Amino acid sequence: MQVQDKMNAYLEELKALHIPRYNELPEIELYMDQLIEYLNGKFAPFQIEAKDTITAAMVNNYVKSKIIPPTVKKRYSKNHVAYLIVICVFKQIYPISKIMDMIGIQKKIFTTEKAYDYFCVELENALISAFSMSGTLSIDTSHTMQEERLFVRASVNSFAQRLLVEKYLQFKLEAMAEENKGE
Repeated sequence: MQVQDKMNAYLEELKALHIPRYNELPEIELYMDQLIEYLNGKFAPFQIEAKDTITAAMVNNYVKSKIIPPTVKKRYSKNHVAYLIVICVFKQIYPISKIMDMIGIQKKIFTTEKAYDYFCVELENALISAFSMSGTLSIDTSHTMQEERLFVRASVNSFAQRLLVEKYLQFKLEAMAEENKGE
């Protein structure tokens, strides 16, 4: 399969992708193994490298570092899941300290639900825009027009562009390996 065909197929996957909104996150609180399975299952298409897979040790470190709130009876709520989804994406482009700063700023202005849902919509749009290779950014879906939306938009667009490059390289190297087999 040619590189462009693989890119087009991946774009179709992204068009069908729906990141669960806050009200679509699991209603029941999750234990660690359920949480890890849920997160890695939902975000496999975004994992650029094997190290991007979330582990129990990472989650425990995020709790200890106060990046995410402490658990109640070792169970993770919707808020935990929302935080971790954002972290899963942003840790691929930023150090954890920067992610903490961004989350802190968002928390001062928006509810977790509002900030998370905006992140989801913007990420879906950024991915489709990047892989459509139109060269333009997606339309800002913010209704508040708060300046804090800009770093969310810039961040999801940065992530989408990095993923685009990584996927292109992956598909190109696969195609080159297939060509070399035929020689």
